[in-house]
Amino acid sequence: MDLARSGRGDEHHGRPGRLCRRRASRLRASDVRIELDTRNEKIGYKIREARQQKVPYMLITGDREKDEGTVTVRERSGDQKTMTLEEFIRIIRESHPVI
Repeated sequence: MDLARSGRGDEHHGRPGRLCRRRASRLRASDVRIELDTRNEKIGYKIREARQQKVPYMLITGDREKDEGTVTVRERSGDQKTMTLEEFIRIIRESHPVI
């Protein structure tokens, strides 16, 4: 899974913001494999690249998601949904049980 970052402030210039780092830590603690993309690239470029690499899920965190306490989950197919991080973790656990 890939966590793509967008937004301004301390999340700019290739440095992951505190919110992205906290969310990535929460996912790792839930045994979700994650890659935090901190490159100073436009979000559209990161999304296209992740789709080409066949990344199953991208979590987008920007100003709106920060204000609402949510993440935008983008599937490889292009479908997008906004949900809480806990909802996403529950969905991942249900669809990919650990053997």
